[in-house]
Amino acid sequence: MPLAVFANDAFTTATSTYGTTSPASGTSESWVMTSNTGFPVASASAAPPTWWHLVDQALPSETIAVTANPSTTWTVTRGAEGTTPVAHASGATYYAVVSAGDYAAFGQPGSAGGPTIAGLGLGLLTANPDYCITNSAASNEQLNVMLCTATVTKAVTTLGALVLTAGATPGSGVNELALYSEAGTLVAQTGDMTTAFETLGFAEGAIANPGSITSFTVIAGANYYLASAVSFTGTQPHFAGVAALTQTYALNGHYMSRFLGSQATMPGTITPSSMSAQPTTILFYAR
Repeated sequence: MPLAVFANDAFTTATSTYGTTSPASGTSESWVMTSNTGFPVASASAAPPTWWHLVDQALPSETIAVTANPSTTWTVTRGAEGTTPVAHASGATYYAVVSAGDYAAFGQPGSAGGPTIAGLGLGLLTANPDYCITNSAASNEQLNVMLCTATVTKAVTTLGALVLTAGATPGSGVNELALYSEAGTLVAQTGDMTTAFETLGFAEGAIANPGSITSFTVIAGANYYLASAVSFTGTQPHFAGVAALTQTYALNGHYMSRFLGSQATMPGTITPSSMSAQPTTILFYAR
């Protein structure tokens, strides 16, 4: 994955009709801008490659990746990080931003000298294991969802968490892990993980649903939610995580660590914007 680079208060306008169409997400386009001054340098030939992101503040739902800007002619990728391209006004003003994916990468393994996701053989990881010292209790029949960004394109078959306190006395609800798109659609789900949640260490479950699937391919640069549904009436299992108050806030329309009570089953869809925020990012992963 390219290294994200940043600049303060950098903005410019697109010339002519650049950006006025709404192509498929991932479409690469060449745009001509009025200025390249003050922007970071995106380059595929740098070591490591660099990129940065921009948004039109009038229509901020689309995140756009800039992969090259050697001059006022830029190479951009529309609909970055799972967003949907929209038709912007002719001559729209675009601002360099820290995207949700950039923000997530600050806490991803690989930052501050930690291990990389690829190096660990993972497709998704919600928190840097080097910093996971919080012992977070999973309340009975509470759904916890954690935003993360895929840094590699990878077919994952297993979802996992790190249990620091074993659960006891299962309840009547489900004990499962799941994967959702950022839009909130359930795309992968384990079978029953009650026994795994009753055991200290890494708890893993094979993907078994929906539709009896056994794998799901995550796409580099796209955002996902990893989630747990836990039901224990005695001792609640405690998962490793990171306490970080900033995780409670939405950033650029993306929602970080959220939870929802009274969930005896794993829902088919979620709406993170309507869920409660929490100051802990639980360590979940997909491999």
